[in-house]
Amino acid sequence: MRVHCASGDDELGYHNLSVYQEFSWKFCNAPTTLFFCHLWWGKKQRAFDVYTAKFRPYSDYYWIARSDAIYLSHDNKSFAKPSTLFFCHIWWGKKQRAFDVYAAKFIPYSQYYWLAKAEGIYLSNDNSFFTKKFDWQ
Repeated sequence: MRVHCASGDDELGYHNLSVYQEFSWKFCNAPTTLFFCHLWWGKKQRAFDVYTAKFRPYSDYYWIARSDAIYLSHDNKSFAKPSTLFFCHIWWGKKQRAFDVYAAKFIPYSQYYWLAKAEGIYLSNDNSFFTKKFDWQ
C-alpha cells in the first residue's frame, strides 16, 4: 500500500507499506489542526481526513486498511484478535518473572505501562498510578 499524509504545516511524505507495517507520527494539536492521507492499494485509492481538531476527545487514533474497507478506532485494542497475547520475561539480578502483559480477552484499556522495581512489577493504564501486580520469583 502506498500512503501520503500531510497537513497545512507538515508534509509527511510518501510511504510504501507492507502487510502489517505501520506508519505513525506525533504532533501538537491546535484548534485548526487537520491531517489528511491518500492511500493507494493496487487499483483502489482513497483520500480522507485522518485527524481534525474536532476529533479531540481521544489522544490516539488508529486507522487500519483491510481489503473491504478502512477502519478507525481510538484505541489499538479494537484491532486485536480475541487470541492476541503478549508476554514478557524480566530479570533483575537473581530475581526473575514471566507474565502476560497483554491478553485481548481480559484487558479493557488501550495503553499499559509496566514498571519493574526491587519489590515487584507494577501496572498502570495512565502512567501516574501504579498497582503492584507481581512479586518476583
